[in-house]
Amino acid sequence: IILLNKACKFADGSGCYILGLFTPDNNMRSFYIHKACELNNPLACQNEASFGKNALRLDLNYKKSIELYTKACNLDKNNAVDSCVKLGNAYLQGLFVNKDDDKGLELLEDACRIGSGEGCFYLGENYYYGKNVNKDQKLALEYFDKSCNYEYGPGCIRLGLYSWQNKMMDTEHERILLNKGYKLCEEKCKNNEPESCYDLGLNYFYG
Repeated sequence: IILLNKACKFADGSGCYILGLFTPDNNMRSFYIHKACELNNPLACQNEASFGKNALRLDLNYKKSIELYTKACNLDKNNAVDSCVKLGNAYLQGLFVNKDDDKGLELLEDACRIGSGEGCFYLGENYYYGKNVNKDQKLALEYFDKSCNYEYGPGCIRLGLYSWQNKMMDTEHERILLNKGYKLCEEKCKNNEPESCYDLGLNYFYG
């Protein structure tokens, strides 16, 4: 901790970020992570964005979160890929940014290429339902398959359900994918990943 504090004082963004993660006091944690973001640490900006998104004044704080996600994604797409996914969805929805389908899809495609199961999942959702893009269910299933291979639970669930509904998969294979998906969702939901909690909740509700 002493060495991290020293590194942070010498304007080392990584030092400030790690110091923030290990600081038990919430106010000091926010201080160090904010400082790390100002020093252009992408993970710190991504972390700080999640603070704003979960705060009480969503009308103000979500806008700030989008700015931080933008900064994190621009700094390092590989290590802050979650920020790129959040930003991509924001552009597709016109959420505190001007709606831009091309930019939104490009961000999700980049994230999926990097290995983000969440990025692949949202591409699948858009193509399956024809949201913000021409409907292409075959391509959607390919994205859901990638998402599942990247261990993203909702991707496995959609792949199983939609393949079975379109008679492209037997019941046994669907069951295997659903079981894998719900198990992954349980793990992600513990970390407050919304799509995983949503799918898990529906599973419990409908049995």
